[in-house]
Amino acid sequence: YRKDVVFLSMNPYDLCLKEIFSNKAFFADLFSTVYFNKQCILDPKKLHLYDKESHLDLRYRKENDLLMFYDHQFFLHLEFQMKKDPYMPVRILSYKYADIQQQIKTDSRIHPLYPVYSLTLYMGESKWEHRKTLYECMAFHPWNAKEIPDYTMQLYDINSDPIDFMCLYLQKFFRIIQYIYQGKWDALCHDALLEEVEEDIFYHANVFVELNEEFIQTHSQKGVIHM
Repeated sequence: YRKDVVFLSMNPYDLCLKEIFSNKAFFADLFSTVYFNKQCILDPKKLHLYDKESHLDLRYRKENDLLMFYDHQFFLHLEFQMKKDPYMPVRILSYKYADIQQQIKTDSRIHPLYPVYSLTLYMGESKWEHRKTLYECMAFHPWNAKEIPDYTMQLYDINSDPIDFMCLYLQKFFRIIQYIYQGKWDALCHDALLEEVEEDIFYHANVFVELNEEFIQTHSQKGVIHM
């Protein structure tokens, strides 16, 4: 099994997001802001990229988009999504439990299992407006709660969720995409934070919004894009 084969098979959106959020500072900011609502501020130095990304999930092989281990306390699973999936809550649960099951396989000792906290980063062009809970995917039966507790997945929707990150990189990256998805061109041009955008931020955002090369060349100067 070769990890470089995985990167070659990834779509450009996932590849871009994996490149950004492999940066531990950005990953920590995303989870601190969205998942923990800034009630828990993660220290990037305590994050460790989990190198056993490929694991057996029942009868099929699955790769987490990005999995970090935090301070020997818990796992943080980041899943990238471009399309609306009506069974997304089920998928996330299957990834979470597969990661927990993997802990049993990799250590034969009886030991406490680390929880897995999952966040779906939805980067599609239209608002999510889709299922977010397990029970929305299941046929109703009064005995469901006794056997299977409901589950609400944590999801960040680039179209409508607030952009309140602590690091400027994520602020600029998400603002460019959100303004263009919402068709707010005046806001894009008059946002003081976007007067100057570093080229790497712009090129990452441009994977999703695809502004033409002429715009980039016209507005680029000394490694900065002038919006």
